[in-house]
Amino acid sequence: MDTSVDAKYKTMYEESLNPFHVFHRRETTRRVRSMGVLDRLIYMFSSAVVGSRRARMIMLLYVALLHLLVMITLYRTMLQADEGSFERAPPIA
Repeated sequence: MDTSVDAKYKTMYEESLNPFHVFHRRETTRRVRSMGVLDRLIYMFSSAVVGSRRARMIMLLYVALLHLLVMITLYRTMLQADEGSFERAPPIA
C-alpha cells in the first residue's frame, strides 16, 4: 500500500479523534447556523475567497480594475470640467 495515502488517512483519523478539533468544528457550525441569511452568504463567499489562491488573485484583479475605472472616470471628468471653465472664462485684458 502507498505510504502517502496511509499518512493522509492517518492524519484525518487522528484529527477526527482530537477533541479540540471536534469542538472547534461544532462551534463553527453552530455559529454559522445562527447567522442571518445575508451574513451566511457573506461568510460563505469570504471563506471561498480566502480558501483558494486562484480566488484571491481574481479578487485582487477585480478590485484593482475597479480602482482603475474610478481613477479614469475621475480624470476624464476633471478634464471635461477644465475645458468647460476655459470656454466660459472672461478674456484677459
